[in-house]
Amino acid sequence: MQPPKNPYLCGSMQTERKLHIALLGACNVGYHLAHRLAAPPVVVTTVYSRSHHHATEVAALCNASAVTSLGHIDAEADIYLFALADKATEEIAATFRPLSGIVVHTSGSLEMEVLASTGRPHGVLYPLQTFSRGKTTAFEGIPLCTEASDDETLKLINQLAAMLSGNVHQLTSHQRKQIHLAAVFACNFSNFMYVAAADILRRNQLDFDILLPLVGEFFSKLNLMDPWAAQTGPAMRGDHNITARHVEMLREFDGLDQLYDLISKLIEKRKNITP
Repeated sequence: MQPPKNPYLCGSMQTERKLHIALLGACNVGYHLAHRLAAPPVVVTTVYSRSHHHATEVAALCNASAVTSLGHIDAEADIYLFALADKATEEIAATFRPLSGIVVHTSGSLEMEVLASTGRPHGVLYPLQTFSRGKTTAFEGIPLCTEASDDETLKLINQLAAMLSGNVHQLTSHQRKQIHLAAVFACNFSNFMYVAAADILRRNQLDFDILLPLVGEFFSKLNLMDPWAAQTGPAMRGDHNITARHVEMLREFDGLDQLYDLISKLIEKRKNITP
């Protein structure tokens, strides 16, 4: 298959015409992408979602048409940008057959080849960030991981990425999936630790805000040193009296005693094998 000729592939960011994007997905990633893409040289022409409410809400951010049927998506878009859950991306890609343009997904954990069935040049634009609807996220410094089925498609995806952020990384599917795995530990799992901390405090009529200076100091250290060098606490010190007392205190919290004990043992094990 010959990749499409494209008027956007030039050294500068000037284009012969605006870049037309059809956005598939109106959840958190789609919401923030629509907000960021609501300015030239990009035009979001349609926003697709199975939910009419979500499609309408996100389309309003970028002055696009809201659609709930795949048959009503812009048939002449330059980029079909999938900002969907992985399962939905796989399901739609299996039957979606655009007549032109390129097809791009935003997943950290899906292979690029999941889009090959569309019959179009395809690739990935994965934003390495956590997105929530109620929190504005600046795209400028977000790492964007790109990949494509051919060089010309990669140039177009990288150009779009450069419009969004100055932090673009060309990676393979394997590398991107490893980053996504690491991100689950760094962000999703660590956030659950804050959920656990909030539950402990709440049960004792204490406010989570008391931990914010501690958390802020911890994250500031990550800008200066390796995470292992920043590791502290009773398990790191080998203080078994405190760790045993903490496990006992956590008996009333379903599963947290086991979680605390496992993590403490992993820290001690790492300490014993790390030079």
